Amino acid sequence: MQSDSDMAMADKYNFIRIVGKGSFGKAWLVKSKVSQRQYVLKEIEVCNMSDKDRHQAVNEVAILARLKHKNVVRYCEAFVATGTLNIVMAYADRGKWLRYPLHDLILEK
Repeated sequence: MQSDSDMAMADKYNFIRIVGKGSFGKAWLVKSKVSQRQYVLKEIEVCNMSDKDRHQAVNEVAILARLKHKNVVRYCEAFVATGTLNIVMAYADRGKWLRYPLHDLILEK
């Protein structure tokens, strides 16, 4: 069951477009209804995951929350809504990544 706070978290963003897809979910470009800033929200469907994959997804959130480095996209928040783990990260458009030689490996389409 989804809590009121999780629903409130999901309602904080307007979904603009899909910027990536993977085997467990999608990455969306979203816009905060409060700050009007753009972010990337990774939706990871945890219901159909194995225990190992679910553990790895939760571990990713824990690692991202601790990382503070100029070359790593900043983690903002995470929440679960309707069986989906949502990870909100700073948005780095393609132009910003062009400064880095590995940008094609980082941005998947």
